[in-house]
Amino acid sequence: MKKLLLFFATMLFLAFGLYAVDVQIGEGSATSYDLPINSCYGYSYSQQIYLESELNDNGGGPGPITKIRFYLNTSANPITAWDNWTVYLGSTTKDVFLSTSDWVPVSELTEVFSGTIPNPVAGTWLELTLPTPFNYTGGN
Repeated sequence: MKKLLLFFATMLFLAFGLYAVDVQIGEGSATSYDLPINSCYGYSYSQQIYLESELNDNGGGPGPITKIRFYLNTSANPITAWDNWTVYLGSTTKDVFLSTSDWVPVSELTEVFSGTIPNPVAGTWLELTLPTPFNYTGGN
């Protein structure tokens, strides 16, 4: 009987302990046509820092990151080809970028997505499921 009870207790822990958490960083209605990408050019690159406190304060924490998403308020240009994307995630000790050349080297990042993204629609969330989840360990 003790083994059976332990099995059910373990199963309940696993059932309620392993679940995905949606964490939204940021609030308000500020928008930008340029970030995370600028679709007016053939090539675009940006980096963004999300602080550990921002993740923790919104219900997140250490664990695998399996999706990222951005809200597309409006689209300035017709979007015809959203292919050849590469997305990287990484950890850093930086709180801010000190200049326009103060990047985290790509060699310190993990590629989590490469390919074509869904055709974005203004007024909706553009969501990417990451084929390679990023193991966020916290601390940085």
